[in-house]
Amino acid sequence: MRLPRVDAFRVYSMLLILFAHMQYFGRVDFDAAFTRPISVVIVVVARATIQFFFIAAGFFLGGQILTAPEQARSLAWKYTSRLLFIFAFWCLVYEWLNPGGFLILLKNDPLRLTFEGTRLHLWYLPALILSVWMYALWPQSSRGSWGFVAFTFGLSVIGLLAGAYRHSALGLDMEFNARNGPFFGPLFFGIGAYLQSRPRPKPNTAVWLYLLGLFLFSVESYFLWARWGMDPIKNDYLLGSIPMGIGFFLFALLFDASRLDKLIAPLGKYMFGIYLIHLAILEYWLKRYHASFDPLIWQLTLPLILGVVSLALVYVISRTPLRTIFGIKSRPHEVK
Repeated sequence: MRLPRVDAFRVYSMLLILFAHMQYFGRVDFDAAFTRPISVVIVVVARATIQFFFIAAGFFLGGQILTAPEQARSLAWKYTSRLLFIFAFWCLVYEWLNPGGFLILLKNDPLRLTFEGTRLHLWYLPALILSVWMYALWPQSSRGSWGFVAFTFGLSVIGLLAGAYRHSALGLDMEFNARNGPFFGPLFFGIGAYLQSRPRPKPNTAVWLYLLGLFLFSVESYFLWARWGMDPIKNDYLLGSIPMGIGFFLFALLFDASRLDKLIAPLGKYMFGIYLIHLAILEYWLKRYHASFDPLIWQLTLPLILGVVSLALVYVISRTPLRTIFGIKSRPHEVK
């Protein structure tokens, strides 16, 4: 069953990701007036998007596994084998664009290569693959309960101590980016599946959860900056990520679709492709023009240009057999 508002939120989320990635990879001049505080606001608000995609995957695919538990492994294999092929292909693409990165990672950090590939943003695909299999292999009798969520919450605590809170007294030095692997994705995938198996809460729940999460995430970001000088735009996950992500997804799920939602919902199927290709367009084409723009205009308009160019390219490719490498022919349940 298609949910137009959820599909529309894929588009909104992708736009937020483009704005967020601009702050990291777009040569933003943070010495210019207003660019730094704007960057922090953009990134903090955009932090709910990745949780949204994990929860959406759990809601749809995890819901299928709950409905047909005897097919859990076959559903997981069908879904993840496609993702694995796409991950491998785009690792080759980014290696071709930046030759030598693969061999350097293979020699110096093979674990990072496994969980992140040859370009930073590809980390989401191995994390989602791992999330799907962890859920599919979880004992069938307790998949629909809080058991999986409780277990993966424990993993997320480890991830927080090895990630944003690594400098605290309880911090862990894992020499591994805790954003990757099993520490956060499975929790949100499990939450999505749990939401599918339960009666829907009142719409106000979404608003309050999101606002609570946003407030908590902001306070944590300030604390980490004030205590250990950690850059607020580099906090992938904090404790506030959990209610913020759930609230953001429920905001898409529980409210009726607006006219705008219905208008842009059909574009949702192209968002995976945009995610995969947008850094190539930014890094190897658009970024070279940054000196021609005022820093603030560059910061706020380039993501829109990047989105339009990426959408146009993915749309054209979707009309060819190459659409499979963008996940369009048999689209996964959410953007990666």
